[in-house]
Amino acid sequence: MAAGMRLRLGLATTPLLLAGCAQQPVFSVPPQRTAQEFRVQDLFRAGAPTQPPGIRLVSGIRPTGIGLDWTWTTDHAALRLALDPQSNARWDLDARITCAGVVLDKTGPQHLTFVVNGETVGKATLDAARIWNLRFPVEPALLRAAGSGEGVLVEILIDRTLPDAGGPPFGVLLHEIGFTHELSGADQKHGVAQ
Repeated sequence: MAAGMRLRLGLATTPLLLAGCAQQPVFSVPPQRTAQEFRVQDLFRAGAPTQPPGIRLVSGIRPTGIGLDWTWTTDHAALRLALDPQSNARWDLDARITCAGVVLDKTGPQHLTFVVNGETVGKATLDAARIWNLRFPVEPALLRAAGSGEGVLVEILIDRTLPDAGGPPFGVLLHEIGFTHELSGADQKHGVAQ
């Protein structure tokens, strides 16, 4: 009886063992994008425990709540960012901003103008309640125009805001803003990456 049981058990498990030896499907590696490295210079990050020493809030940026990675702006936000524009590298003004649904529902699309040292470098229309990642090229000569060591003046002008009965209006939610540039191969070889 035991031999018959072993024979039936052996016959029953044979298909399972053979199935385990079958060829497994082969999946190709998806196409990969080339890694890009960026040099970042004094990026303001809302909610960061400390800001780099080269950042000075000038006006129109409300205090950040504890544990939040955003802060409200008013209709005219301004800050100064330290930047070493010694090289002729093309810097970009990068901003991560949220158009808040509560504002959009009351005002309609918001039109933002980004100004660096008094010159408009970019404009954006925020017509959906979401996070917007914005990038505008800034000419090196415009950055060197700061000169006095006070840092580069960056302003965000917003045409439509939500009034606040007890204070300045609510504009957009600012997550971060600052200057970046893509490193060239020569910069990476010479240790410029920070």
